[in-house]
Amino acid sequence: VGNSLGRYTDLGNSVSFWDPNNLKTPINDRFNFGIQHQAPFNFFTQATFFMMFEHNAQDASMWGGSYGHNVNQMDPNLAYTFKGLTDAQVANPFYNLMPANEMPGSLRLEPTVSVSQLLKPYPQYGNLTQYAWPGVSNHYYSIALQANRPMANGLTAVIAFNYARQSEDAFCNALDNYNNNLTLFDRGQPRNDFRVGATYELPFGTGRQFANHVNKLVDAIIGGWGTSQLVFWRSGDLMKFGAAQVNGDPTQNVPDGYYFNPSVFSSLPAYTLRTNPLYYEGIRGPNWWELDSSFFKTFN
Repeated sequence: VGNSLGRYTDLGNSVSFWDPNNLKTPINDRFNFGIQHQAPFNFFTQATFFMMFEHNAQDASMWGGSYGHNVNQMDPNLAYTFKGLTDAQVANPFYNLMPANEMPGSLRLEPTVSVSQLLKPYPQYGNLTQYAWPGVSNHYYSIALQANRPMANGLTAVIAFNYARQSEDAFCNALDNYNNNLTLFDRGQPRNDFRVGATYELPFGTGRQFANHVNKLVDAIIGGWGTSQLVFWRSGDLMKFGAAQVNGDPTQNVPDGYYFNPSVFSSLPAYTLRTNPLYYEGIRGPNWWELDSSFFKTFN
């Protein structure tokens, strides 16, 4: 239990761990500039410019956590040079080498292992994943425009638009991962987001502009009506591409009904370094929009 085995703890297994000597405090720098203005037709408008720069970031999700990095990797150049030989099975030098109380991991029980396992810096272990790997950066830039109209003359409305660019550090290929060579990439999120919400009370019936003094029967028929409209529009996600051979520009000669030209892509041969980009600027998926409409009647 715990570290009761001392230096033999998890020997022969994959291990995830914290290294207190390599922990870096995440730093989040935020800059915000806003302007507000009372516009005509009773609209209150505001514009906000926001920037965020995060250093030594840990986990981009809302659930918390940390970025992990495997520090026990074989140099991928060996696979690119010797190809399938690195996956060949050979006699396992750790097979029953030590008793279970000294080497409790599964590596002790395997008669054969791949050559790639023996070419790791610490072949007596599987993956060695360090939590809270430092050096990851996230950037965020946005411009938000909004106009609000409080209820007046039967109409209230909210109009909002947001343009955002998000980027985060990532590894482009296995060699970058091995060398801890991070590159700031677009996160691929939609950049444009437009929303409108409005409620309008039709100007007929008791307490409204027209037919304010009609009898109860007429008022029950024509009065108290209103409508609410919600409109959402969002631009498409940036398309991400896996490892492939690319011969040409996928943004050119795009067939009808496609978002890019698939003919320029072909399968990447095994044991070949990826060199194609993770994405191509301008190749995005479909836009999304939605309209929610409702009509309602209130009774007095």
